[in-house]
Amino acid sequence: MRVKFIFLLALVLVIGSGSEATAQMVFDLDFNQDGSLEIFYPLQADDTVAVDIYVSNIQPRENEALKSMGFVLTYDDSHLQAVAESARVDSVNWEFGLANDLVSGQIEMFGGRILLAGIAGDNIKLGEVTFRALQTHISVLRLFDRGDGVDSFVAEDGTVLDDQIAGGVYLARLHAGCPADSNVDGDVDGSDLYYLIAEFDQLDCGAGCESDFDGNAIVNEEDLAIVATDFGRVDCLE
Repeated sequence: MRVKFIFLLALVLVIGSGSEATAQMVFDLDFNQDGSLEIFYPLQADDTVAVDIYVSNIQPRENEALKSMGFVLTYDDSHLQAVAESARVDSVNWEFGLANDLVSGQIEMFGGRILLAGIAGDNIKLGEVTFRALQTHISVLRLFDRGDGVDSFVAEDGTVLDDQIAGGVYLARLHAGCPADSNVDGDVDGSDLYYLIAEFDQLDCGAGCESDFDGNAIVNEEDLAIVATDFGRVDCLE
C-alpha cells in the first residue's frame, strides 16, 4: 500500500511540473528614454516625448523564450499625435520588424527572430515611438493584440501568448503635471476629489475612469492616496 502511495505521489509531482503555467507578460514604458519606467508622465501642449516599449517576465525555461512579438498601442488622437516615422521596432532584439501608424490613434508593431534563439528575461525592448501633445489633457496609453487570426507573441515551443493582452493592457497616463488633476484645470482640489468619490469602488474601468490614476482598472484607496499626495497643488500647468 505504501509503495502504491509513493508511486501516485511521484506521478502527481511529474504531471504538476510538466504543466507549469506560462508566466504573465509585464509591459512597461520608458518616457524620455532615460532608463526609468513610468506609469505617469507630465506632457503639455506642443511638448514631445520619445517612448520605449518593454516586455518583462519572459521566463528562460526551455522553449518559453519569445521568437516573435506584435501589438497595437492605442492613444487618444484628439490629444496626442505620433510623430511621423518615429515608430520603430527595436533592431537589436528583433531580426526583422515593421511599425506603422496608418490608423490614427494606433501604432502597430511586430517583429521576429529567425536565426537567433528566442529571447527571455526582463526589460526586453520591443520598439519606440515619439508623441507630441496637441493639447494639455489627460491621455491613456494601452496595448492590445493585433486581432483574431494573427499570432504575435509566440514562444519557441509554439505557445501563443496573445490571449494575455486580448482585453487590453494599461500602460501609462499622460497628464498635465499632476496625476490627480482629473479635470485638467491646473490644480488638485475639491473638484478632483468629487470625481474620485463619484467613481469610488468602481471595479471595472476598462472603458476608463477619470480617477483610476494607477491604471489597475479599479478606483480604490490607492487612487485616494494619489489625490492626497497632490491635494492642494496649484502648479499643475506650470
